[in-house]
Amino acid sequence: MVAIFMLLQTGAAGGEAIPLGDGGYASALFRMIFYLALICGVIYVALRFLMPRLFRWRMPGAGPMRIVDQLQLGSGKSIGLVKAVGRYYLISIAEGNVRLLKELEASEVEELYPSARKQEEQKRS
Repeated sequence: MVAIFMLLQTGAAGGEAIPLGDGGYASALFRMIFYLALICGVIYVALRFLMPRLFRWRMPGAGPMRIVDQLQLGSGKSIGLVKAVGRYYLISIAEGNVRLLKELEASEVEELYPSARKQEEQKRS
């Protein structure tokens, strides 16, 4: 413990003292923690609020295609309901293979998924 304290006091190269200002080690530690928290806060704000606005066109569901629902059937196999350019498609997804099962009417899908109807109404208004 004493060796670590002496290393901090004299510097890694030895000999010259590390300037810490008037407050000593407690003040330097407080400043370091404060600036670390400040940098983490700036990174959080950038990731949370600025990045989605800059890359809005890459956000899932923002474009003309989106996955309405997906059901896992097994390892690497699923069935998905996809909306593309105003139409709904039921597709099967397996490793290396995607197949169209059926094209569905909008009324059928909106009966089963009321949230799809709400999203359409929000886009229109």
